[in-house]
Parts: sequence; structure tokens; C-alpha cells
Amino acid sequence: MLRLHTKEALMQTELGKQIKSYYLRVAREMKAFEDGKFNEWKLRTEQILPTLQKRNVLRELPFGENDNPLTPRYAIDFDPLLNEMMTEARYLEQFDYLLPENIRHLALS
Repeated sequence: MLRLHTKEALMQTELGKQIKSYYLRVAREMKAFEDGKFNEWKLRTEQILPTLQKRNVLRELPFGENDNPLTPRYAIDFDPLLNEMMTEARYLEQFDYLLPENIRHLALS
């Protein structure tokens, strides 16, 4: 659209006006879709995040899995969904989306 915008003669014609109108309509639809997806993500994240943050990061292994006394008795129990949310929040911050405070703190951790 920027290339066409430099062609003043073309933009003044009926075809140019149709192209501009079509471009603006598509841009509005894309922005509405983007905003809808962001709002869905934000709602889902706000619902799931408190539960994931309350989970223990370490879990104790049962004795059957840990027969050797030299091996650790604990395993990391970090939900991959939490890592995914952290990554998504960081990227959304870079794109200047306004994130709720609890999600912003997640992205900064």
C-alpha cells in the first residue's frame, strides 16, 4: 500500500480508491482478529496462571524410583505450559501489548 500511496495519480482514480478501501477493510479485519486472539490468550492465561504458580516446582520421587541413595530424591515438576506463557508474554511485551500486572511479572521472571 505504501508503494501505491506514492503514486498520487493512481490513488485519485476510481480503481485507486477501491484499492485503498479494500486495503483498509482488510487491515481492520486483521486488527480485529489480532485483538480477539490477544483477548482470548489474556483470559486463558489469567485463568490458568494462578493455578500453575501455586504448584510446587520440585516433587519428591517415590522410593521405588529412587533406590540409589546417591541419586537425588527430587525431580523438577515445572509445567511446560508455564514456560510457554512466559515466552508468549515476553513476545507480546515486545509488540507493545498492554499485559495485566501478574502476567507482566511472569514475563520478567
